[in-house]
Amino acid sequence: MVNASRADTVDTRPTYTTGAAWGWMSASLGMAQSGNATLERSQVAAWFGRSLGQWTVRAVGGGVFGGQWRADNVLVAVTPGWIAGVSASRMWSDGDSVRPYLRSTFALAAARHGLADGGTITAADLRISGEAGWRLGAGVQVYAAAAAFGGPVVWSRPGHATDWGGDRWHVQAGGGAAWSPQVQWAARPSVFVQAMVVGELGVSAGLGLSL
Repeated sequence: MVNASRADTVDTRPTYTTGAAWGWMSASLGMAQSGNATLERSQVAAWFGRSLGQWTVRAVGGGVFGGQWRADNVLVAVTPGWIAGVSASRMWSDGDSVRPYLRSTFALAAARHGLADGGTITAADLRISGEAGWRLGAGVQVYAAAAAFGGPVVWSRPGHATDWGGDRWHVQAGGGAAWSPQVQWAARPSVFVQAMVVGELGVSAGLGLSL
C-alpha cells in the first residue's frame, strides 16, 4: 500500500533522472482486531535516480496530504504525513511497436501519516512489479503493469490498543501511457499517466526529466 509512482520512460543511455508525481490510492485491508478496513489517500512524491545500461536505481520522498480511514465503525480524515522509498529496476528487453519491452522492479517503501482523531497510520511494504510496454513512435509508449507486495499496516489511536494488519489482496494490476518529446535538449522531459484497476487501486500522473 506504499506505492511511489512510476518514474520514467524507457532510456538505456547513462542518465540521471528526476521528477515529481501526484497519486491517489485506495487499499482494502484486513486488521487483526478491527476486521476489514479501507484507506484512501492522496500524495505527492519526487524522485532522483541513476540509469546505467539496463539498470535504474532511485530514491523517492514526498508527502501525504488528504484522504480517509474507515475501520471499526470509525470514519476519520487523513492528516499530513510522509512517504519514502528506494527501488531498483532492470530492463530485460528494449522492444518496439510490435515486440514489447519488459521491465521488472524491486521496491521498498514506508509511509506514516496522522488521523484527524489523533491516531496514526504507519505502513511499509516490499513490492515486486513487472511491466510490458510498446513504443508507438513519436516518443509515445503504452504499457501494462502488475505487482505483488506485502508488509505491515499499524493503526494507533488514543485510548485503544494498537491494531496490526495488511492488504487483503497483495496484488495490483493496470496500465498507463507515457510521452517523451524527441528533442535534443540537455534535460529531456517526459510525462505519464497510470491507472491501477485490480487489487490495490491507484491513479497517478507526473513529469520526469532525464539529465
